[in-house]
Amino acid sequence: SQIGGWQVNASKVELCNRLLLGNSCPPASLQTAGALVFTGGLHLSSNSTNFGGLSALLLSYSGSDLLAVSDRAWLLVGKLEWKQVGEELSVDGLTDVRMGPLLGLHSRPLDSSGGSKEWSDSESLAVSDTSHPLDGQIFVSFERKHRVWQYPFGAEGFGAIPSSVQGLDAGNSLIGQCENNGGAEAMESLGDEGLMVFCEYPVEGAWKRVYGHPEEVGVGIGWLVKDGSSRSFSYLQRGRLGLVALSKVPSVGADPAASGHLGFLILERFWSRETGNIIRIRFLSKFSLTSAIEQGCVLQASLVAELNTSQHYVDNFEGLSVVPGEWLDHKP
Repeated sequence: SQIGGWQVNASKVELCNRLLLGNSCPPASLQTAGALVFTGGLHLSSNSTNFGGLSALLLSYSGSDLLAVSDRAWLLVGKLEWKQVGEELSVDGLTDVRMGPLLGLHSRPLDSSGGSKEWSDSESLAVSDTSHPLDGQIFVSFERKHRVWQYPFGAEGFGAIPSSVQGLDAGNSLIGQCENNGGAEAMESLGDEGLMVFCEYPVEGAWKRVYGHPEEVGVGIGWLVKDGSSRSFSYLQRGRLGLVALSKVPSVGADPAASGHLGFLILERFWSRETGNIIRIRFLSKFSLTSAIEQGCVLQASLVAELNTSQHYVDNFEGLSVVPGEWLDHKP
């Protein structure tokens, strides 16, 4: 896509790290990670200085409308293209890309190009209408100055002026339990039930060796927030991985948006010079969440897949969105 002198280019990439593994990589259509089957990847680049650092993304249930936010308070929207490969669909490109800065409460851009990210470090997205994410309200979480703001994007587009989400506003003691650079990076809208929010890392987090666990473990925190009231729960974190994204797994039904959901996929990430990026995707059932809230037990999510730089072509993976496959517009 090219607009006003800048453009976004999308080149295809494989999941398998062919630079390290060479011919031992299977064909792209046969590449897997844990229980997941690879359906295509894109490497995005742009000549715009405002592009990059994408920290969250969402897809419409049709699989075509894409919404993303950068960690410098810029929104990106576009159309994801698919093509048929045998009996499966594969990601084929990104078109109709538009970008614009998120505005603050006083209608001025939050862009951090001046240097400071204190108010512009946007990290997570949720929407009021999962089927059509660009048509309703967009919720954006920020760290450093921890808070969640709500933007009427469907009505006002890139000119939307935000309002604070009650119970998750700046200075609130609840979201203030997150580390300065480990804020509310995992967030999902549960409609009438409110917003589900996790800290990437809590301030009081302490990693310990526990019998039966091969890695250090810690207890993370999260909340279900509605109209200023909140219910808290705890989450078992392993191997120093932080929670960076959260997405509902829609039920299979006539209308996935109205049929509820089965649970959640959770994205965890850790990086160091020694290990590179380690990415884990876990499944958390609705029953587990209800039990944690009502009985005070610690949530434990089951591992679905792990990706790492020694085997996979992965970068700073921080976005996750689940689409019901049978609802992709392009499937015959």
